[in-house]
Amino acid sequence: YDEMLSHVQEDDDTHPSPAADGFEYWSRTIKGKSFRQYLRRAQAGVDAEEMTILDVNAVPSMPFFAENDKWDAAQCDVHAVEVSPAGKTLAYSVDGSGYETYVIRLKSLDTGVERDEQIEGTAGQVAWLSESVLAYVRLDAQHRPFQVWTHTVGTAQAEDVMIYEDLDNMFNVNCWTTRDGSLLMLESESKET
Repeated sequence: YDEMLSHVQEDDDTHPSPAADGFEYWSRTIKGKSFRQYLRRAQAGVDAEEMTILDVNAVPSMPFFAENDKWDAAQCDVHAVEVSPAGKTLAYSVDGSGYETYVIRLKSLDTGVERDEQIEGTAGQVAWLSESVLAYVRLDAQHRPFQVWTHTVGTAQAEDVMIYEDLDNMFNVNCWTTRDGSLLMLESESKET
């Protein structure tokens, strides 16, 4: 472990990436911490104030995580971290069971407050379609990503709408938006196709 760690730059930032919401986003690793921090700042330049939008190291101590008696902090995995098009809401997927069944959580970036709303039983992918609608992938009984659903922020998960399904159990489904946010990409792939 020590030899491997000696070859790793522990304090490191990814390159900031500008977004259409006027901010630039990047992540940071810190020596002695196990997980990344996700940050943003106004595109005004390097002197702009940094804002931590999600510190993955703090996720296991959040109330929603601690209240789930089947989750263990040692199993914490944050899969996707996506900001809405106008930069007002953060969606991130988290699993604390080690089974890779993710809950999508929402956080207001204006106030920094975690919302009570969450989307359960997902494969972890998140793709914003608008400021209030996001797409995500559901798992079947065999734990295969097979459906893409849309969720409107502020509504119950029972009201979500399925927009794509692949019943061939050789294929896994995924979704994301294009860099400019104008298109939702749906992917269905097997090991050979």
